[in-house]
Amino acid sequence: MQSNIYSKIIGWDTQIIELVNRMKWLKKDSSEDDQKTIAESQPESGQPIEQVEADNPNPEALEQPIVTSEPVSHEEPEEIFEEVPEEEMPDALEAETLQPAETTPVVKKTSRRRRDRPEESAPVEQKKPGFNPLTMFTRTWIGKNWKTMAILMFIFCLALFVRSYYGVVPASEDGFILSGGSDSYYHSYVAFNSLDTGTHHFWDDMLNYPVGTRNPRPPLYDWSVSLGGIGASPFFDGDIFTATNWVFLFSTAFFGALTIIPTYFLAKEAFGKRTGIIAAFLLAIMPGHIQRSVLTNADHDAMALFFIVTTFFFFLKALKVMKQKQWVDTWRKPKEAMDGVKTMITANRVSLLYAVMAGLSLAAVALIWKGYAYVIVIMSVYLLIQLLINRFRNVDSLGLTATYFVAVGTGLIIAFPYYYQSIQIASWFDTPSYIWLGASVFAMVLVVTRKYPWIMVFSGMIGLGLLSLLALALVAPSLIDSLSSAVLSGAGYFIQNKQYQTIAEAQAPPFSNLAMSFGIITFWLSFVGIAWAAIQLPKSWKPDFTFILIWAATSIYMAVTAARFMFNAGPAFAITAGWIIAIILSKLNMKSYVENMRRAAQPHMSSSFKMGLLVSVALLAVMSIIMYTFSSAAYPVFVIGFVAVVGVYMLNLIAETNPNRMYNLFAVLIPGMGVLFYVLAQFYTAWDLSAATHGFILFVFLFGYFMLYMTVRRNSFSFTAGIV
Repeated sequence: MQSNIYSKIIGWDTQIIELVNRMKWLKKDSSEDDQKTIAESQPESGQPIEQVEADNPNPEALEQPIVTSEPVSHEEPEEIFEEVPEEEMPDALEAETLQPAETTPVVKKTSRRRRDRPEESAPVEQKKPGFNPLTMFTRTWIGKNWKTMAILMFIFCLALFVRSYYGVVPASEDGFILSGGSDSYYHSYVAFNSLDTGTHHFWDDMLNYPVGTRNPRPPLYDWSVSLGGIGASPFFDGDIFTATNWVFLFSTAFFGALTIIPTYFLAKEAFGKRTGIIAAFLLAIMPGHIQRSVLTNADHDAMALFFIVTTFFFFLKALKVMKQKQWVDTWRKPKEAMDGVKTMITANRVSLLYAVMAGLSLAAVALIWKGYAYVIVIMSVYLLIQLLINRFRNVDSLGLTATYFVAVGTGLIIAFPYYYQSIQIASWFDTPSYIWLGASVFAMVLVVTRKYPWIMVFSGMIGLGLLSLLALALVAPSLIDSLSSAVLSGAGYFIQNKQYQTIAEAQAPPFSNLAMSFGIITFWLSFVGIAWAAIQLPKSWKPDFTFILIWAATSIYMAVTAARFMFNAGPAFAITAGWIIAIILSKLNMKSYVENMRRAAQPHMSSSFKMGLLVSVALLAVMSIIMYTFSSAAYPVFVIGFVAVVGVYMLNLIAETNPNRMYNLFAVLIPGMGVLFYVLAQFYTAWDLSAATHGFILFVFLFGYFMLYMTVRRNSFSFTAGIV
């Protein structure tokens, strides 16, 4: 009985080993990625199967079959899996364990269910991409716009440099000297009075002496100087007086340079990113803008203009996202009219939010400069023109009216407490309020009567206006006089009398002064831009495009008629001229030119060569910084060293792309000329070279290398490169 059981066990083991080996060698179509291939499992070529079996006493290596193209059956006879009585199994196993070691090794028995189930391979774990900070950074808003931010930062630093560098030493070497006239010194007096008392200097006994009168200056600029001095005092050992003086000096230069930011965004929304960058650069170097925002001017003009441009940007953004359609079918039914208004407000929430932002910026202008009516007049003129355009095009103006009403109304409501407390409602607040209310009422009349004939509507409005004026003339004639004088004089800025003609900034500037204040090319390109925008207007009656055209035209007109508004017209000149320059550059196809320059004659530079150049520049910078602490030769060393590094790069470029002895000679002569210049300046002249002079010398040498670079990399665009 035991021998019978033993023979059956040996037979089962043999069948199991054969089945397992066959399953290993068969190629399974359903799991190609997880199973071993035949090539991986077959013995090496030239080695017989018997040798493998002899070298491999492992049970799994027994009876390895040779795989053929014929299909192999996986079905086992039923008698192989005959059950063994449980009471006999222990004796059989015990007898097996007593056998000698030479017997066939026992293979672990597996269940039938496990044998029948196809072999499962372990799932292949996919490697998750590791954390890459650079990849994560490129997906952020800053990573996508870092080039634009870097360009704007460079333009801002350039604007701040040209407005402050040449005046900082003369203004601070003997106390703190201001160049803005009486306005600057009065702002200084008010700012320091606020620091001493902790309150705004509302009443001044020295004005209109001996009676005294109120302080005519709105408070926001003076408060910003006082708070800025307190915030900067830790950097001056707690000396608030010194800190406030420095903040006061740099206030105009800082806000003048900062104005490039809203100018960029305004131009970008109107004409594109390229126009925005060009406009920001033109404003940074514009003489008329630098004149009123230089470091020692210390007046409120630069800060006011910053918020003026910000107001126009938010208002333009509100117009750009504003949705236009017929919101109210009929105004005769109050319920339907209210439902239409609610639907319009819901659909234009983003536009109204931008209008609120414009109103906050307008309030800042009103709390800095009493001439904030300048902004309201431009926005009101645009509203009236856009209403007429929409009327004749049969477009509903309810959204436009709401945007204007919210933008101007928010600014007036926020500014009202100051003008009420300072008793200036009658002089500086009533006229802008009347303009706002009158324009809003006129707009609503046109909105409500949109379906009526325009001749009847305008005739009725003219008649109603004449009756209203007649009634006001009978009831309040003084109000008529104040309104007419305010409107005709431009809120007091266009008065034509002998006394006002003695004020220089109220007169029309000479043509030479006007043109050179903006740059002769910028000046004429601005007029070309306005003319081109007027030509393009019928092709696109968009509210935002119409607004930018009206704002630019109005600003330039006011600059031509009064020198006071030349400073405020700077962004308008920069944007319109920048738009034309961007159009010219697009026609020249500069992008294609740059791509061709990149493809043409790329020099071969190994990584070690590049690293050597970078290390040389870094060592040169460190050495120059160390030398700066004890020697004035730091600037010449840095200039000559940097030029020499560029010369090494140029020699490599010449050798790889266009070998020519003449080019090599020029590449070597440029740093040699620099050395000769500094030797002559040091030993044979009495020149005292400033940091700006060294920077200019470096620019001249680099420009020489640039011309050599353009000559070496000859291509079909060489003539265009020469023109540029």
